[in-house]
Amino acid sequence: MSLKLEGVTHRYGAGMPAVIADIDMEVPPGQIMAIVGPSGSGKTTLLAILGLLLEPWSGRLALDGEAVRGRDVARLRSEHYGWIFQTANTLPRRTVLDNAALGLLARGWEVEAAQRRAREALDVVGLASMADREAGTLSGGENQRLCIARALAPEPRFVLADEPTGQLDRRTSDEVVAALLRARTERTSVVIVTHDLSIAERCEVTLTIRDGRLQPAELAG
Repeated sequence: MSLKLEGVTHRYGAGMPAVIADIDMEVPPGQIMAIVGPSGSGKTTLLAILGLLLEPWSGRLALDGEAVRGRDVARLRSEHYGWIFQTANTLPRRTVLDNAALGLLARGWEVEAAQRRAREALDVVGLASMADREAGTLSGGENQRLCIARALAPEPRFVLADEPTGQLDRRTSDEVVAALLRARTERTSVVIVTHDLSIAERCEVTLTIRDGRLQPAELAG
C-alpha cells in the first residue's frame, strides 16, 4: 500500500500562515524514510497528516491511489497504522506481553491469538525473553522498544515514529533505531520524524522540511 500527498497545505485557521505548503511526496510499500528539519519547520504537522490524525487544509491525500477524504478515517487508522511517540506510553503494572497485545485486543482479537502475535512482535524488537516482566521494570529504551512491538503487532502498513529517541542516550537510541529498522517489511513502511541526522543517515530516503516546504529527497548511503 502506498501513501501519497499531492499539493498538501495546512494552516491552523483562516488567515493564519501555512504550517506546511504545497507538499508532494509518496511513501511506497516497504520503505524506511526520515523527515528532518529544525523546530517549527512543520515536520510534526506533516507526520500527523500522513497518519490521518489531521485533515489537510487543502490538497489530496491518497492510499493506493484512492483519496482519503470522505472515507472512514478512524477505520483506516486502525487497520493500517502503528504509532511510536517520544514518550513511551506503557502500562507499568501490566506485563510486557499484555502491553504488546493491547492494540490487538482493542481490535477484537481473541486473547490467545493476540498474545501469539504479540510474542512475534516482541521477538522482532529483542524483548521476547522479557514477556512476563512488568513493563514498569524496563529501562527507558526497553519501554520504547515495547511501544514499537505494540505498534507492529497488528502488522500495519505504516509505522510512524515522532522523535522516538528524543529522551534517550546515544547507546539506547541506537538500540531503538535498530528495532525500528527491523520493523520494515515488504508491506510495512516506516516513517521517522527526527532532528538527529545520524538516525536519518540510517534510513533509505531522507526528506528535509524547512519553513513548511519539502526539499528534494536524498538517498542515504
